[in-house]
Amino acid sequence: MTAPQGHWRIVAAGFQGDLNLTADAQGNIHGTIKIDAPNVEQIHGFWDEAEQRLIFQRPVQNAGGKPQNYTGFLFPASAHVVAIEAAGEHAERRELR
Repeated sequence: MTAPQGHWRIVAAGFQGDLNLTADAQGNIHGTIKIDAPNVEQIHGFWDEAEQRLIFQRPVQNAGGKPQNYTGFLFPASAHVVAIEAAGEHAERRELR
């Protein structure tokens, strides 16, 4: 399975938003996230093909640009659902749909 790309919906602690992902051949992930409307933040990270793991970071504008890290796994049986765990000061569970 290749890196997740395209438009995804994100639901986080009752907040909904949009996640747009692109990946290069090396598994580097770039895109945008809009979860703290109206802020649209750039994300960057990488895709681990062997572990089916997505890791990315966003600068939280409402926290002065402080980075928030995310790690999640893609499970084949759950088409377009990725469980994401956030780490750091803003820790919470996020699910992409």
